Amino acid sequence: MKLISILLTGLLLFSSLYGPQPVYPVLIEEFGIASTQVALLQTATFIPLTLSPIIYGFIVDKRSPLKMLQLSLLLLAIGEIFFAISTSFYMLLAARFFQGLFIPAGMISVVSYISTTYHKDNVQKYIAYYMASTMAGGVAGRVLVGFFSTIYGWRISFVLLGISVFACYIVTMMLKNNTSADQTDHSSLKDVLRQGEYVKPIFTVFFAFIVFSSIMNFYSIRLRELSPDLNEFYIGVAYIGSLFGSVTAYMTPRFASVLGSYKRTIISSFVIMLVALGLFRIPTVTTTIATLFLFCGAFIVIHSSCSGLLNKYATVSKGSVNGVYFTVYYFGGVIGTSIPGFIYKNSGWNTFLLILTASTLIGLTLALFSKIETQTTE
Repeated sequence: MKLISILLTGLLLFSSLYGPQPVYPVLIEEFGIASTQVALLQTATFIPLTLSPIIYGFIVDKRSPLKMLQLSLLLLAIGEIFFAISTSFYMLLAARFFQGLFIPAGMISVVSYISTTYHKDNVQKYIAYYMASTMAGGVAGRVLVGFFSTIYGWRISFVLLGISVFACYIVTMMLKNNTSADQTDHSSLKDVLRQGEYVKPIFTVFFAFIVFSSIMNFYSIRLRELSPDLNEFYIGVAYIGSLFGSVTAYMTPRFASVLGSYKRTIISSFVIMLVALGLFRIPTVTTTIATLFLFCGAFIVIHSSCSGLLNKYATVSKGSVNGVYFTVYYFGGVIGTSIPGFIYKNSGWNTFLLILTASTLIGLTLALFSKIETQTTE
């Protein structure tokens, strides 16, 4: 039941986070807004995701991760209904901001729950499982929202999503609270973060997520640009490539074992991301959809590896460590879902990709000089 709850939580947190993307074209038409404006629906969620994780991390350290998870799921379900009944674009933004207040609480709680209830040697494995469920959630949210939106309208899609999140809340209520509040002195967290080798994985994934969030946020707009006849369902299905990230997340420990270290795995994944960014330049729907498989598979390995390393080697104050990680991570999302969009609108897709390539190269450079881990312990 514990693993099922973890996987279900990852599935629905990320369905909620990315669910609106396939209906962007519909919202543009219904509310009479520009593509750069509709992209702010993702930015509105990432802003609180950037500001709140450190606070939630300290709360999780003082309270039970499970109780925090349950509360965040309940409030997130309310946020989905708020989004569904919104009658203006500004109400949609407010609803997304509200959701963004509780999605990070769920993320930090579930990762902290994993790191405090499983043995240290198994933490990276179960975090990889959780990461796999988040990628599956991102796909499921987009595909199902697109499907139900095409048939019943976009509002019904988010009512159903809210009901699903509430059902997940009920499932977590069945779990036993077998973790206790962390009484760790938080000065130990400062000692960890003062060491550059622990900070490098955080900023490595920061630059990677700028790229990932930007591609995923403007992907539906790019597809509609390439083929104006695509509807919400087909756009949602076109995100199926991100499901490959679930496979690579699950396989991350195996990749690290084969390559000899997580560092080499991260570096290899950055190289694959660079190749994918080159392929995204080919202006066909088929190539764009196929490239998403490669792109998402590479990114989630970077994310899973960096998060796993930090949780494995930072042996104190798990909630606070994860709070710092997600704060920096989603600050990258704020940048990725906003600034590149203006470049895309004013200078075109290829210039947009050039900027993202620069961010990828910075992340690769940080990974090359990281020394947090050199040999796997598998």
